[in-house]
Amino acid sequence: MAYIAAKLADMGKTEEAIETIKEAIETAREIHDRYNRARTMAYIAAKLADMGKTEEAIETRKEAIETAREIGHKDFRTEYY
Repeated sequence: MAYIAAKLADMGKTEEAIETIKEAIETAREIHDRYNRARTMAYIAAKLADMGKTEEAIETRKEAIETAREIGHKDFRTEYY
């Protein structure tokens, strides 16, 4: 799903990309895949920022970082911030 979302974003279909990413995040939650949920949330935060949705981007980024910390991914901040 994340790959499809990236392609949609590349095609300028940002809103559709974000909806696809949100589906990927929900799927990751359902299967308890915190690593990919954090990565996907970081990606959507960047897209939200690109769209000028700064507050939503900041909150999403914070949740991504917190999720990454929960699983011990210490380099997450430097990879995505």
